[in-house]
Amino acid sequence: MSLSAANTYPERIAAAASFHGGRLASDTPDSPHLLAPRRKARVDVAGAIEDQHFPDAMKARLEEALTGAGVDHKIETYPARHGWVLSDTPVHDAQQTERHWTELIALFRRQAQACVTVLSPPHAPQPTRWFHHRLSRRRPSTSG
Repeated sequence: MSLSAANTYPERIAAAASFHGGRLASDTPDSPHLLAPRRKARVDVAGAIEDQHFPDAMKARLEEALTGAGVDHKIETYPARHGWVLSDTPVHDAQQTERHWTELIALFRRQAQACVTVLSPPHAPQPTRWFHHRLSRRRPSTSG
């Protein structure tokens, strides 16, 4: 969904992430990879080792589309099973969930800072103060 939103609103979205997403580079006419040339957002995608929804061929197709369109991106594979972040599932992986949150928050922080740097004159109030405050708050524990 985040990649589709970044395609639809390229002027409004600076970062898009997909963790254990599916159908990101499919044969359907509405596949997110087909609109990669419209995308301006930084894109981070993480699939799982055991992930029938995002197999290696699909990762390669997405990589090719993003690289060909000049999209700043990262695609990686976590040593986990599809759905690892959700704590109420049998495939939950606490260690990889922590990695997920670390990567996601770092992505949003980098892109928010880049937007402030580009859009705000030095004397202007910082429009992302609330956002940075929210990112700095400790999120709930993923264990137990």
